[in-house]
Amino acid sequence: SYNLANGKVFGKYKGIAVSAETAGAAATVEATISNLELGWANMNEVTGGFWFYSAALQNDVTEIDHSLAARDSTTTAMILPVVVGFEADANSWLALRGSIKQNLLLNSTDTEVPAASATYKNSDLAATTVATGASLKFDALSIDGTLGKQSSGTLDLGSNMFTRVAVNYTF
Repeated sequence: SYNLANGKVFGKYKGIAVSAETAGAAATVEATISNLELGWANMNEVTGGFWFYSAALQNDVTEIDHSLAARDSTTTAMILPVVVGFEADANSWLALRGSIKQNLLLNSTDTEVPAASATYKNSDLAATTVATGASLKFDALSIDGTLGKQSSGTLDLGSNMFTRVAVNYTF
């Protein structure tokens, strides 16, 4: 990442390769997944909290090579997620936050299946996510977690409650 006067420019690359065999080696599957993300983020402090916002161009490619060639496929997704959120101190030991993420413009996924001589396109993805979180603050120690997220019309406070937790200690 690189700090600018009006925010931070960032980049991220993640690559994964997986190989698996069925029982008796009847079939093998190899998959590679790559994720490239380039974006910009910023935050503005206001009385009692801060706004945060970001935009990033994200390209995901998944290639599946199956020993049965009819099952080979390549999926490419190009999205532009935009995030807007706010965090505020509820009191001296608790901060609450919420955010909305919406994929804009480039929201598309193409899946190519060579054996079928076909390309399947999906440009109408359910792309809005609402998330909530909290930070418990104890002097130099803070515990931060996701309270819930929603992308299907229902805020999931049950199975997603504190599924992502971080602990931070400042020396």
